[in-house]
Amino acid sequence: LDQRAGIARRLGTDLFVSIHADSAPNPEARGATVYSVSEVASDADAARSAAAQNGSQGMTSSPPDGSVRALLADLAARDEMADSATFAGRLVGKSAGRGVELRPEPHRFAAFRVLRGAEAPAV
Repeated sequence: LDQRAGIARRLGTDLFVSIHADSAPNPEARGATVYSVSEVASDADAARSAAAQNGSQGMTSSPPDGSVRALLADLAARDEMADSATFAGRLVGKSAGRGVELRPEPHRFAAFRVLRGAEAPAV
């Protein structure tokens, strides 16, 4: 996951899309979910999914130190989260009714390390 995000950073990507096939404890579960990066999970399932995927490394962020560099990094991360959420909403909107089965409330938020590490809008 870190390598994927690293490639995105090196290429200076404008948008990062990470596609995964998930599993669910309910064998009847169907449909796609679009996750966008957020410091706070949208629900308990999203938090569990991010924790499982992130493994023991968790999020790759440093504690705020009050410097201008830290402030700029925080502003950039907030812009990336907003742009990620906007793109996720567009994906969901364009997918609905076009042969793509979506889960109820398909746009969710979580602190996925691979999305945060791309340093670009990511879903």
